[in-house]
Amino acid sequence: MSKYSSLDGLFDDWKKECSAPFIPDGFLGDSEGPVEILFIAKESHHKEFDSLDDNKEPANETDKKDKEEPEFWLKKQVAKWCSEYVAEIELDKFEAVKGHSCGCTRFEKTIGTKFIKCMLRCYMLAKAVQKVNISVLENCAFINLNKHGGGRKCDDERLKKIALSEQKLIKKEIDIINPKTIILLGEVDSETKKIITDTGHEVKVFQYHPSARRSVSSGKFIE
Repeated sequence: MSKYSSLDGLFDDWKKECSAPFIPDGFLGDSEGPVEILFIAKESHHKEFDSLDDNKEPANETDKKDKEEPEFWLKKQVAKWCSEYVAEIELDKFEAVKGHSCGCTRFEKTIGTKFIKCMLRCYMLAKAVQKVNISVLENCAFINLNKHGGGRKCDDERLKKIALSEQKLIKKEIDIINPKTIILLGEVDSETKKIITDTGHEVKVFQYHPSARRSVSSGKFIE
């Protein structure tokens, strides 16, 4: 595993060893590690699994493209919002972002911005600061434990099976990213969590996954 010095090289072999699709993740900005915070979530929703669950073929060309060419969508969202929203966001007025005059009504309308909002809250809580600019996320990273996608609801047993079988690759990815702090977005079982804690980095657990129906604006660390 020591032969890898970048995520690209690691991912090339990861794709060869494991099942398709492979959904890349990693650094949220253009520079590579070390980073302030690594956010770790369970898995990405992938339309292929909806099609399989429903016993249907991809419905249109867009679905086919999603199936054939997964990409690190969240990184694009961070870049987009860093360029479009330059005001600082305050922790004690977190909900006020929704009605902001700078077009932040859109901030609540896509899952991408919900992820960004969750990561910003976690960042402020972890750093004990009251306000930040979205650009702080460009010095962070985000990964999923399962890089092969899942359905509308995470199958925790499938997640655990994949994470345990690919744990050496997951640990190497964390080593390359080299975060000061890891924030686990939502709880996982003890065996899966051990994969993360075994890396030796500080680990905090946020009570909600970013896509949870509950408001992440009131979320807190539970560990």
